[in-house]
Amino acid sequence: LQTKVSILTPHEGGLRTHTHKMMATIPPAITEFDNRKTDGDSALKYLNENHVHGELHCSSVFNDDHVIELEDVLRRNHSAIHLTSLKLPNNGLTENSTTALANILTHQVETLRDLDLTQNPLKLSGLTPLVDQLISGRPVSQLHTLNLTKTMLGNQGASALASLLRLNTSLRHLNLSSNKLGNKGIKTLAPALQSNAHLETLNLSDNNMSSVGGNFLAREIQTAKALGVSNLKHLDISFNKIKDSGIQAFATLLTSETTIEGFCAESTNLGPEGAFYLAPVLEFNHRLRVMKLGGNQIGSEGVEVLTESLHNSQSSALEELDVAYNAVGREGAECIAQELAENATLKVLNLNGNTVGSEGCALLAQALQYSLSLRRLILTNNNIDNQGAFEMAVALGKPSCNIERKNVLLDDNPITDAGTTALERVQKLKTNQKYWLGKLLLGLKKGVIFSVDLQYKDIGDTEVLLLVEVLADHNPLIRTFFLNGKNLSAKSLIPLFQYALTSKARILRLFLRQCSFGPDVSAAFRQSLVDNSTLEVCSLVDCSVDSNGVADIAEGLRYNKTLRRLNLDRNCLRDDGLATMLSILPHPSLTALCTSRNGITDQLMSNPALAYLTELNLNGNLITDVGGAQLSAALVSSKMERLGLWNNKLSEGARNAIKAFLSNTQCEF
Repeated sequence: LQTKVSILTPHEGGLRTHTHKMMATIPPAITEFDNRKTDGDSALKYLNENHVHGELHCSSVFNDDHVIELEDVLRRNHSAIHLTSLKLPNNGLTENSTTALANILTHQVETLRDLDLTQNPLKLSGLTPLVDQLISGRPVSQLHTLNLTKTMLGNQGASALASLLRLNTSLRHLNLSSNKLGNKGIKTLAPALQSNAHLETLNLSDNNMSSVGGNFLAREIQTAKALGVSNLKHLDISFNKIKDSGIQAFATLLTSETTIEGFCAESTNLGPEGAFYLAPVLEFNHRLRVMKLGGNQIGSEGVEVLTESLHNSQSSALEELDVAYNAVGREGAECIAQELAENATLKVLNLNGNTVGSEGCALLAQALQYSLSLRRLILTNNNIDNQGAFEMAVALGKPSCNIERKNVLLDDNPITDAGTTALERVQKLKTNQKYWLGKLLLGLKKGVIFSVDLQYKDIGDTEVLLLVEVLADHNPLIRTFFLNGKNLSAKSLIPLFQYALTSKARILRLFLRQCSFGPDVSAAFRQSLVDNSTLEVCSLVDCSVDSNGVADIAEGLRYNKTLRRLNLDRNCLRDDGLATMLSILPHPSLTALCTSRNGITDQLMSNPALAYLTELNLNGNLITDVGGAQLSAALVSSKMERLGLWNNKLSEGARNAIKAFLSNTQCEF
């Protein structure tokens, strides 16, 4: 397009105007219409008034008459309208409009490169005018892509298509899927490939082709390759009943001819035998980048032989492998995981619908930490639960993992909110790894860090699990361990108690806040108290410990001989919980107990077991003057050093009396 530009330049006596003609480059645009927003008449009116440039997409908008009128618009404005792509899918177009379409190819010959006529009932009579224009050479066609998916061509249309392949030199991509060509149509079409040196992509999916037609097609392509004529790089024979007997010919083609880069044979009834035939392709074809074998029930045996061949390949170029819906299972996932850990080329792996389960997911997750190339993993519909989600979150959060969380698809799996939360925190985990967690873990491994303070860190289960792994393997000496568990669940708390507080653990003081102590967590903590021989101080503030939880703690303490101080502030003990704790006194080591804000009343203030403690915190409870008097009497001859009674229901007189009665005790009101 030309535009005039005026430039002012200085000269003697003033400014002089120079007018230049310059070429303006207009970026391609996409003009799109569909039946939800407009109709054919409105679309044509817009096109007549606005000279579009680039791609024109009209879905379910036009009919035959509209296409005829479109041809008139383009003819009258051929110097102003420049289409690079014309997409007319699902418009009900018939043979009545294809002459107009052929004329459009003529009017837009200089720019039009893509024509999409998907799902229009053109039939042979409608195909003929298009083919005639594309092979006439008046003018020479520049069309690169032709999509004739589901245009009802049948085997009768194969002759016209064969002429197109023999005589057209511009087409690079031809889509003939869902046209019911059948074996007869394939046998008519395939020989024309020996005369075509330009076609790069051929899609013959869903065409009623059997193993007979498949064998014939493969031999014709191989002959064309042998003659040095064919430039075919991508072949799709999906959704045809090729079976293992037909796939053998394609395997021979792909093994002997190394120029094909993409091969799709989804839902072709291959079974494990078909995978055995295709396995050598992965080993010896060094240009194949894409292989799609979804829906073939090749099973774990088929996957095993494919991955073994891929492993044996000395220079594989495979970047995408699709084995969706193949009953791979956990065993197949293990084979794939072993290959992923060493493979350096695979970028996309589709395992959709293979029931790999959480165990298979865990194996794949471990492999992701070592994969150098994988960038997209599809695990939708695989019966993966929270366990698998947690394992995947841990793997994705490690610095050595190169794949991003958004590129691991886990939809349609029985993952609950807990698993979803872990996956959503992956990016936060990576940030934590980068800025502080990685250094912390390394320091613990080397034994140079003696205090862990995570009170104010934004952490989740995954960070704690990584920490537990180091604590269990290295047993470092930790003098103080602070942890805020508002984002934690039993998934990380149970392992923390099981592995970080074992008999070999060397944590001296443990401070937990807002960690939810459900039944399973309480049981794990009870057992850790039984096994542990180093813990001296334990604080469980605001951890939802109720009377049942305190029963577990008390039972564990019966076997523990090292814990000196226990803080149960801001929980749900009430009188029953306090009674449970007092039942284990006297204790070999426990002398300090904090139970502030637990709804404790006067009921147990006269319990003689209180006298075995040297420090007691009862702040923020419901103790009245009566309870205060009973408590004074119970502690009068004790060795109590510190007594906390802040924010109870004690009068000033009662507070003074307690101070006087317990003159050797530091009383705090």
